[in-house]
Amino acid sequence: SVIGDGPLRRELSGRISEGDLRDEVILEGWRDDLDEVYRRTDVLLLPSEEESFPQVALDALSYGIPVVATRVGGVPELVEHGSEGLLIETRTPSAYADAIVKLAEDRDLYATMSAHARHKAALFTMERMIAEYETLYRTLLSESHAPA
Repeated sequence: SVIGDGPLRRELSGRISEGDLRDEVILEGWRDDLDEVYRRTDVLLLPSEEESFPQVALDALSYGIPVVATRVGGVPELVEHGSEGLLIETRTPSAYADAIVKLAEDRDLYATMSAHARHKAALFTMERMIAEYETLYRTLLSESHAPA
Protein backbone atom coordinates (compact mmCIF):
# COMPACT_ATOMS: atom_id res chain seq x y z
CA SER A 1 0.00 0.00 0.00
CA VAL A 2 1.06 3.55 -0.71
CA ILE A 3 -0.21 5.97 1.92
CA GLY A 4 -0.45 9.68 1.20
CA ASP A 5 -1.22 11.88 -1.72
CA GLY A 6 0.60 14.37 -3.84
CA PRO A 7 1.57 15.57 -7.28
CA LEU A 8 3.03 12.21 -8.35
CA ARG A 9 -0.15 10.23 -7.71
CA ARG A 10 -1.35 10.34 -11.33
CA GLU A 11 2.05 9.22 -12.67
CA LEU A 12 2.33 6.47 -10.05
CA SER A 13 -1.17 5.25 -10.84
CA GLY A 14 -0.27 5.10 -14.53
CA ARG A 15 2.88 3.11 -13.85
CA ILE A 16 0.96 0.68 -11.66
CA SER A 17 -1.55 0.14 -14.48
CA GLU A 18 1.19 -0.22 -17.13
CA GLY A 19 2.94 -2.84 -15.02
CA ASP A 20 -0.33 -4.65 -14.33
CA LEU A 21 0.29 -4.24 -10.59
CA ARG A 22 -3.17 -3.10 -9.49
CA ASP A 23 -3.58 -6.19 -7.29
CA GLU A 24 -0.14 -5.79 -5.68
CA VAL A 25 0.13 -2.01 -5.23
CA ILE A 26 -2.78 -0.12 -3.70
CA LEU A 27 -2.87 3.67 -3.63
CA GLU A 28 -4.74 4.37 -0.41
CA GLY A 29 -4.40 8.15 -0.52
CA TRP A 30 -4.55 10.29 2.60
CA ARG A 31 -5.33 8.38 5.81
CA ASP A 32 -6.22 9.75 9.23
CA ASP A 33 -6.10 6.35 10.96
CA LEU A 34 -2.33 5.96 10.92
CA ASP A 35 -2.35 3.78 14.03
CA GLU A 36 -4.27 1.16 12.04
CA VAL A 37 -1.95 1.56 9.07
CA TYR A 38 1.20 1.10 11.17
CA ARG A 39 -0.26 -1.95 12.93
CA ARG A 40 -0.52 -3.77 9.59
CA THR A 41 2.80 -2.56 8.18
CA ASP A 42 5.87 -4.79 8.04
CA VAL A 43 8.39 -2.42 6.46
CA LEU A 44 8.40 1.32 5.82
CA LEU A 45 9.85 2.39 2.48
CA LEU A 46 11.03 5.98 2.54
CA PRO A 47 11.89 6.89 -1.07
CA SER A 48 12.53 10.57 -0.31
CA GLU A 49 14.94 12.61 -2.41
CA GLU A 50 15.21 15.09 0.48
CA GLU A 51 14.34 14.67 4.14
CA SER A 52 15.26 16.99 6.99
CA PHE A 53 13.94 14.99 9.95
CA PRO A 54 12.06 11.87 8.86
CA GLN A 55 9.08 12.00 11.25
CA VAL A 56 7.27 9.21 9.40
CA ALA A 57 10.33 6.98 9.93
CA LEU A 58 10.35 7.80 13.65
CA ASP A 59 6.66 6.95 13.84
CA ALA A 60 7.31 3.61 12.12
CA LEU A 61 10.22 2.83 14.45
CA SER A 62 7.93 3.37 17.44
CA TYR A 63 5.79 0.49 16.14
CA GLY A 64 8.85 -1.71 15.66
CA ILE A 65 8.77 -1.32 11.89
CA PRO A 66 12.18 -1.45 10.16
CA VAL A 67 12.82 1.33 7.65
CA VAL A 68 14.27 1.01 4.15
CA ALA A 69 15.54 4.36 2.89
CA THR A 70 18.40 6.15 1.19
CA ARG A 71 21.03 8.19 3.01
CA VAL A 72 19.36 11.59 2.55
CA GLY A 73 19.08 14.43 5.04
CA GLY A 74 18.49 13.31 8.60
CA VAL A 75 17.67 9.70 7.75
CA PRO A 76 21.12 8.27 8.69
CA GLU A 77 20.93 10.04 12.07
CA LEU A 78 17.73 8.15 12.87
CA VAL A 79 18.18 4.86 11.01
CA GLU A 80 21.49 3.05 11.31
CA HIS A 81 22.07 0.61 8.47
CA GLY A 82 21.64 -2.93 9.74
CA SER A 83 20.25 -1.83 13.10
CA GLU A 84 16.83 -0.18 12.71
CA GLY A 85 16.58 -0.73 8.99
CA LEU A 86 18.47 -0.85 5.74
CA LEU A 87 19.93 2.19 3.99
CA ILE A 88 20.24 1.62 0.28
CA GLU A 89 22.68 3.41 -1.99
CA THR A 90 20.40 4.05 -4.97
CA ARG A 91 16.73 4.93 -5.26
CA THR A 92 15.92 2.16 -7.71
CA PRO A 93 13.07 -0.33 -7.58
CA SER A 94 15.55 -3.22 -7.54
CA ALA A 95 17.43 -1.77 -4.55
CA TYR A 96 14.19 -1.42 -2.58
CA ALA A 97 13.07 -4.90 -3.68
CA ASP A 98 16.38 -6.45 -2.60
CA ALA A 99 16.07 -4.84 0.84
CA ILE A 100 12.47 -6.03 1.26
CA VAL A 101 13.41 -9.57 0.23
CA LYS A 102 16.33 -9.56 2.68
CA LEU A 103 14.00 -8.61 5.56
CA ALA A 104 11.33 -11.10 4.45
CA GLU A 105 13.76 -14.00 4.17
CA ASP A 106 15.80 -13.36 7.32
CA ARG A 107 13.24 -13.39 10.13
CA ASP A 108 15.95 -13.20 12.82
CA LEU A 109 17.32 -10.03 11.23
CA TYR A 110 13.79 -8.64 11.01
CA ALA A 111 13.10 -9.38 14.69
CA THR A 112 16.39 -7.78 15.76
CA MET A 113 15.71 -4.67 13.68
CA SER A 114 12.18 -4.46 15.06
CA ALA A 115 13.49 -4.49 18.64
CA HIS A 116 16.18 -1.93 17.79
CA ALA A 117 13.54 0.23 16.10
CA ARG A 118 11.43 0.43 19.26
CA HIS A 119 14.51 1.22 21.35
CA LYS A 120 15.64 4.00 18.98
CA ALA A 121 12.16 5.56 18.92
CA ALA A 122 12.14 5.67 22.73
CA LEU A 123 15.15 8.00 22.55
CA PHE A 124 12.98 10.61 20.81
CA THR A 125 10.00 10.89 23.15
CA MET A 126 8.72 14.38 23.90
CA GLU A 127 9.53 13.96 27.59
CA ARG A 128 13.12 13.01 26.85
CA MET A 129 13.60 15.86 24.40
CA ILE A 130 12.22 18.39 26.91
CA ALA A 131 14.52 17.05 29.65
CA GLU A 132 17.55 17.27 27.36
CA TYR A 133 16.72 20.87 26.38
CA GLU A 134 16.27 21.81 30.04
CA THR A 135 19.68 20.33 30.84
CA LEU A 136 21.26 22.19 27.94
CA TYR A 137 19.71 25.52 28.96
CA ARG A 138 20.76 25.07 32.59
CA THR A 139 24.31 24.29 31.51
CA LEU A 140 24.45 27.32 29.23
CA LEU A 141 23.01 29.59 31.92
CA SER A 142 25.45 28.37 34.56
CA GLU A 143 28.37 28.87 32.18
CA SER A 144 27.26 32.41 31.33
CA HIS A 145 27.23 33.34 35.04
CA ALA A 146 30.60 31.75 35.80
CA PRO A 147 33.40 34.19 36.72
CA ALA A 148 35.85 34.92 33.93
